[in-house]
Amino acid sequence: MAGDAGHPLSAAAPATVEPLSGRRRWVIAFVGLLLLFTSSGVGFYGFSAFVKPLSAEFGWGRGEISLAITVQFLTTAIAGPLVGRLVDRYGPRRLMLTGLCLYGLTLLGLSRMWTRWHLLAGFVSLGLGSALFGTVPVQSAVAAAFGPRRGRAVGLVTMGISLGGVLMAPVAVVLVDSLGWRSALAVLGLGILVLMPPVVAAAIRLPRSRSPADRPAPPGPSLGDVIRQPVFWALGAAIFAGSLGSLATLFHLVSFFTDRGLDPLTASALLSLTTGFGVAAKLIFGPLCDLISARRVMVLTFSLQVAGLCGYLFLPPGVPSYAATAVVFGLGMGANSAVHPILASQTFGLAAFGTVFGALVAFFQVASALGPAVAGLAYDLTGSYSAAFLMFLGGLTVGLLSLGLSGRLLASAPRP
Repeated sequence: MAGDAGHPLSAAAPATVEPLSGRRRWVIAFVGLLLLFTSSGVGFYGFSAFVKPLSAEFGWGRGEISLAITVQFLTTAIAGPLVGRLVDRYGPRRLMLTGLCLYGLTLLGLSRMWTRWHLLAGFVSLGLGSALFGTVPVQSAVAAAFGPRRGRAVGLVTMGISLGGVLMAPVAVVLVDSLGWRSALAVLGLGILVLMPPVVAAAIRLPRSRSPADRPAPPGPSLGDVIRQPVFWALGAAIFAGSLGSLATLFHLVSFFTDRGLDPLTASALLSLTTGFGVAAKLIFGPLCDLISARRVMVLTFSLQVAGLCGYLFLPPGVPSYAATAVVFGLGMGANSAVHPILASQTFGLAAFGTVFGALVAFFQVASALGPAVAGLAYDLTGSYSAAFLMFLGGLTVGLLSLGLSGRLLASAPRP
């Protein structure tokens, strides 16, 4: 791999799991795709089908209902560092099984909800379940199965996030329309409980490596070791600032297009174009991280998002300009989930990957939770998305500066 040298902590201890070979590791990658498909497709994209039915039955405002998504993201962010440490200690398999059972049972419980606190408590539980079987355990399993050069595998696995939006949103609509929202939630919960745990139990098996004395390899750096490093905070600031507008722009894009005079069908088609190139981005930029450093790839993807937001703000309104901008923004936005785990391992190594990635991904989760609300508030105050998009451009600028700072910190870090 060409690119930046890792931080000295990356050499602090050997990896605790030997990479696998052959088809077995690709089976793990495919199961990881299914898990991310489940967490994003059911808990985020699919939930959009339940907003109107819940509002109609209980009289809740859409803002109140959407608050549940923010609560879910924040819960996942808070749980991330602890889950990462547990993955390093016990492996991902047990946590995944626990999280899937919690997730499925919570959906069954939500099918019987009657009050707002049921909704919010349920989404706290969904956030915890997602943390236990989602991004951190999945990427830890992929890191263990493939080792350092895993760009293609990470690209494949993170496609599950985008495919969850493409496939689960219409499935949820069909279930709600045909069964009602309560039965739809119950079907989704039962489906997860019946289908996913047996698949994970059979596929996620990672042999622990042994030292020459046949004892467990020394543990990697602790969370305290990691967060005391300035480069950790520089990368965290870059991830937070650069990700604040990614999901938020996607979330509000249809409203932005219709405000600019497009009909809803065309606006939805442009959103699909954006997410489609988001899928392609994972297959492009994940493998690219095997050739150049993930930090430099992030500079490229942040720059694409800057170009995309500038296109939305300053190009003449119209389908051709919006379509071109959607391609550029989709490529930049879609790369986030593929690049972040590789950034963590290239900087801090694989010895305590779960701990490091769990802490770094919390910055992304918090940004994803706050971004849509910030954009909505900016629109309510100004009657336009321009202020929000300008704010997100500022965030990307801060992100690029933070990436530059992280490069300087890595270059100046003392070597053992």
